[in-house]
Amino acid sequence: MEDEFVVREKKILSILEQELEDGASLAADARKLVYYLLVEKKGYLPGDIEKKVVFEVKLGQETAYSSVDFLVSVDGRRPWS
Repeated sequence: MEDEFVVREKKILSILEQELEDGASLAADARKLVYYLLVEKKGYLPGDIEKKVVFEVKLGQETAYSSVDFLVSVDGRRPWS
């Protein structure tokens, strides 16, 4: 028979897994909504919108990477071009 601590830990892990799944689902829904708003409401062309863009950030000798869900180009130019 499992001890009470192990049973409790399994329940907590199960709840956390469900929360992560729910959060991922909500984030996916939010991305779909933002894409819809950019195309249908703001009038951007799908070809002007890049998804999941990773970019480099440098500060002195340090380099890091970050990302954005969407990058909208205007007249074929990225914001930092």
